[in-house]
Amino acid sequence: MRTQLFPRVSGIASIFAALVSSLVSAQAQTPSASADGLFHFTTAQSQQSLQEAATILRTVANLPQVSIDIQQSTLTFHGPSEQVAMGQWMMAQLDTKGNEGAALQYTSPVGNDVVRVNFLTHTTGPQQMQEALTMLRTVADIARIFNFTARQAIVIRAKSADMVFAEWIVDQLNIPAGGKLDATPRAYPGATTSGYVARFNYLTNISGPQAIQQALTVLRTVGDIRKIFNYSSLPALAMRGPETDIDRAEWMLQELNQPPGPNAGTQVYQTPGADDLTRIFFLTNATDQGMAAALTAIRTGTTVRKAFYMTKPAAIVVRGTADQIEAAVQIMAQRNGLAD
Repeated sequence: MRTQLFPRVSGIASIFAALVSSLVSAQAQTPSASADGLFHFTTAQSQQSLQEAATILRTVANLPQVSIDIQQSTLTFHGPSEQVAMGQWMMAQLDTKGNEGAALQYTSPVGNDVVRVNFLTHTTGPQQMQEALTMLRTVADIARIFNFTARQAIVIRAKSADMVFAEWIVDQLNIPAGGKLDATPRAYPGATTSGYVARFNYLTNISGPQAIQQALTVLRTVGDIRKIFNYSSLPALAMRGPETDIDRAEWMLQELNQPPGPNAGTQVYQTPGADDLTRIFFLTNATDQGMAAALTAIRTGTTVRKAFYMTKPAAIVVRGTADQIEAAVQIMAQRNGLAD
């Protein structure tokens, strides 16, 4: 009988350990206590502002159950207690006038989330607010973000490292339109959480919706930059990507962002350690139709697909191997000497 004692004890111990593990696991999966939230705005609110506040609660605080009472200027919401507390804090900041210069930050007790309320005091209208939101979503990968137009505010929720990057972008945007800017690229000090680098550029000589969109298309198409967006009122653009791609894109942008007049230099960039060249052909006396025809000729005659043109400044940007770029040079030389 004694020979069976230890196996029985061992079996009981195993059962006990499994039971404890199960209880711990079940406790870890127990959802947070639910709570009800009620917020009454003390400042006058429109139907639009109340709807935006409700969207902030749903999108940023992750509280899908939100009701609006327009007559009473109140919001009621329900969800996990820590998210309800977060939502209450957000609404209080949006309802408090005179706090535009304060650092408004809330740290969630669960996870590593941080919430910031930023006031873009120099935005000039809804388009600029939407562009700021899109830039933060696209370049900084911020998913939990929304605006509150009545206060020219943006509410952001992100992990701590992502929030630092997002705040850096906001700082570059939050300056007066028409202020004295220069074309020196602003580099984000450090790598983003993806390991990529980021730059912010003020477009001192590229202006107008068409020119800005063409510049974006050049950087996306020729430069392979996907994380990029513009802010029209300054104007400016932000971009993020691998360092090699960002260096190439910065070169293109600096060349295209020159003052009007003759463009000096060879306008050729070689990617370090690769048979990968980028050439800018600055054009004189070129019409939109003529540039489109030249671009088609280059694509057809060189099999290059990374090519696009701008009208202001008038230029065609081509990227390919050394042989492809040489073929593009020959094609441009045959088209009435359009290339400088």
